[in-house]
Amino acid sequence: MTRVWIAIGLVCVILTLSYSEYYLCRNTSEELLEITKQIEAEDDYEQIEEYCNQMKEIWNSRKSMLEAFLYHSDADDIDNSLEKIGRLAEYKDMEKIYTECGVLQNKLISMSEAETVRPHNIL
Repeated sequence: MTRVWIAIGLVCVILTLSYSEYYLCRNTSEELLEITKQIEAEDDYEQIEEYCNQMKEIWNSRKSMLEAFLYHSDADDIDNSLEKIGRLAEYKDMEKIYTECGVLQNKLISMSEAETVRPHNIL
């Protein structure tokens, strides 16, 4: 009987971790995607820097939890993109900001889709 309770406990832990991973990745990517869309629509570089700081705050507050689930290289790529956007806003280079926002959006969409329950993700 003890083995049954241990098995049930393990299944509950696995389900809890899976749900928290899915929710955390999806929620983080949706919030950051929304801010990148606001950056692309903005012309004021000071506002872009504020948006970039908001994204860094969101990312840094969740990064330690996300690194438990993501590849470290993916987390580093997102870190680098956020840093590039901030620096490009300082140098007022809108074309490269658009490009880097596109790169960041692709990474965030990929992060969100990788955690979705789909047959090709399971196999």
